[in-house]
Amino acid sequence: MRTGVFEWTGVLACKLSKGDKTQLLLLLCAVTAVLSAFLDNVTTILLIAPVTCKLCKVDVGVYVCRGVRVCV
Repeated sequence: MRTGVFEWTGVLACKLSKGDKTQLLLLLCAVTAVLSAFLDNVTTILLIAPVTCKLCKVDVGVYVCRGVRVCV
C-alpha cells in the first residue's frame, strides 16, 4: 500500500521553493534531517532518493533539476 507521503513532501518542497534551486536544496536537506532524527540514516536515504529523482528529469544519466545538471 502506497500512501504518497514522501512524494507529497517533495511536491510541497518544490512549491515552497518557488523555483529557487537553493531553497529547494535547503528544504530537501531540512526534510532529510528531520526524518533522519527519527529513522535510520539508510532508511531515510532510501525514502528521500526517489523523491529527489522525481523532482529531477532523467535524461541518459543526467539529472536536471531547475537548471542544475548532475551527471551520474
